[in-house]
Amino acid sequence: ILKGFCVMYIGAIQQYNSSPSFKSGRTTLYTDFDGTFMPFSHEDVCNNDCFNKQNDFYRMHGGIDYFFSSFKDKVKLIITTGRSKNEYDYFVKNLEQKNLYIHKPQALITRDGSSRYNCTNNEIKEDTVRNNPIKESINLKDINFLSNNIKKIVKRIYPSAYIVEPGVNKNRHEYGHKSLEYVLDKSDFDDKNSYISISEPEPLVIEMAVSKKYDVNSIAKSIKDFVDANNIKVSVNAFEDDPFNFLPIYTTNGKQYKKADTIIIKPLIEGSEITKLYDVKNEIRKNIENNTNDFVVAAGDGFNDEPMLNPLNYLDLYGVKIDKNKSIQEILSDNDTLEALKKLPFCAIVCSNEKALDNIRKIGQILDSKGIYKVKSTDNPREFLLKNLKQAINDYGETNDEFMFSLGPDLYCSLFDN
Repeated sequence: ILKGFCVMYIGAIQQYNSSPSFKSGRTTLYTDFDGTFMPFSHEDVCNNDCFNKQNDFYRMHGGIDYFFSSFKDKVKLIITTGRSKNEYDYFVKNLEQKNLYIHKPQALITRDGSSRYNCTNNEIKEDTVRNNPIKESINLKDINFLSNNIKKIVKRIYPSAYIVEPGVNKNRHEYGHKSLEYVLDKSDFDDKNSYISISEPEPLVIEMAVSKKYDVNSIAKSIKDFVDANNIKVSVNAFEDDPFNFLPIYTTNGKQYKKADTIIIKPLIEGSEITKLYDVKNEIRKNIENNTNDFVVAAGDGFNDEPMLNPLNYLDLYGVKIDKNKSIQEILSDNDTLEALKKLPFCAIVCSNEKALDNIRKIGQILDSKGIYKVKSTDNPREFLLKNLKQAINDYGETNDEFMFSLGPDLYCSLFDN
C-alpha cells in the first residue's frame, strides 16, 4: 500500500509541478545537544573506558546520519547547545576515540544562542556574518576589551588573586587536560585556592569561575558597574553553588569537591539576554518574508530550550501579540492566533518530561485537538527524535502544497520508513 501511495504521489508531482522549485521543501532542524541529539551521558562517553550503549547509539545516529546524508539538499542539521565550543569539541573527540560518530552539523550554536560557528570540511569556524552584528549591537568591538578590564577589576578587589585561563571552567574528571582543575594541579601557585578563572574566550561570551575564598557577588557587581558605566549591552549573572559544576578545594589532606561559584557574561539583544530562540526565529522570519515555503523544527529537552520550543514566541512575525496575562486556553481560543499558528512554518519536538516544558506540552495538546500539529512530545529521543522529525515534515506538507511537492518522491517516501 505504501509503495502504491508513493507511486501516485510521483504522478502528482509531475502534473502539479513540472518545473520544481528549488526554493521550497527544505527543512532545518535546530536541536539541543545533551539529552536530545545526544541522549547519552557525559560520564558514559568521556570517563568510562567501555561504552556499553553502542547498539543504542548506532541505531539512533545511524538512522539520523542516513537521513541527513541522503537528503542533504533538503534537510539541514544545526546543533544549539548550552555547552561552550571547547566543551562540545571535547565530547565529540571522546566519541570518535570510541569509534562513535555523529552526523556533522552545518552549524554549531553555543552557550544557549550566544555564538554561532559554521561547520565545513571538518572545521568549525566562527560565523562572523551572524556574530559581528551582535558584537556591534552590544557596543563591544572586541571581546578582549572586556576581558582585559575584567582582569583589572578583579585585581583591584583581590590583588593577590591568581588569574587563570583554562579551556573549560570544569573539573578534571569531566574535561581532563582542558579543565581548570588540570591547570591548577600543574601550577606552582602558593595557594591553589586563590584563583579567579576566565575560561578560553568565545566570540560573545565570558565565563568565570571564582574560588570559594572570594565573594563571587562582589566581583559580579563590580563588573556590572563597569558594564553600565560603559554602556556595554551584556548581562552579568553570578551563580553561587552551581549544581551543574563541581570544582576542587585544596586542603592539606587532598581535595574536596564543592558546587562552583561562576559568573556568565552574555550579550543582550533588544534589552533581553540572548537565548536559543534568536537563530530559530530569524530563520523563520526569513522564510516568511521571502515566501520560501521552507520549514523549521526545534528539538530540546530542558528549561533552556523552552524559548525556542514555544510556538507562541513566533507569532509576532505575523503581527499577532500574545497577552501573557491570559491562560493558554484563552490564548488558543483566539481565531487570529490559531490562523497564524496554522501558517507558521515551525514545529517543536519536546524530548523529555521536564516540568519546565509542561506549558509547551499543554500547548501541543490543545492544538492537536484543533487539528493544528505544532508540538511533538517524547521522553525517548533515542527512538523517536528522527521519527518525530519525519512526522513533523509530513504534517507541515499536509498544510502547504508547494512544500510537499518540492520534497521529491524519495524524501517523501522516506518519511514513512521506520
